[in-house]
Amino acid sequence: MRAVVITAVLLTALVAKAQKRQSYYYAEIRLVNGEQVYGRWVYADSAGVAIQLPADTLLLKPEEVLQINIRRSNASVRYALLGAATGFAIGFGAGWLEYDDRHQGDINHIGRAAGTGLLASFVGAFAGFAYGRIPKDYHIGGSKMLYLRQLSRFRRFNH
Repeated sequence: MRAVVITAVLLTALVAKAQKRQSYYYAEIRLVNGEQVYGRWVYADSAGVAIQLPADTLLLKPEEVLQINIRRSNASVRYALLGAATGFAIGFGAGWLEYDDRHQGDINHIGRAAGTGLLASFVGAFAGFAYGRIPKDYHIGGSKMLYLRQLSRFRRFNH
């Protein structure tokens, strides 16, 4: 049974690692004039924010930007996998301790603990998916000074 649990955790970690390599940052930018721009984050510097659209790359000046929302493209999937693995581990451990009766270590005891772990993995996957959907919000308000203050935070999203 330990081999199955260890194999499941290792496979989940490998999938999460592969997801990290393929990811990019997705940006939703609200402009001062009321429009919204959705695209792939390219870079941010003192001149403005560059967003890759399907047709071309758009450079937005800090005075045009009202708010920036950034999230990793595959964050919801990655956090759902990690949440499922964590939920299973916690649920299995809780199930193992909860069903501590005369059947200690037999197939019934392992089955109950695995069932509890499976149910907890669904809860963990849902929580991880919901957490991964939350973007990082930055309020600029069309102010170049506010933009320049937060520029060091934006540079970590540059690729």
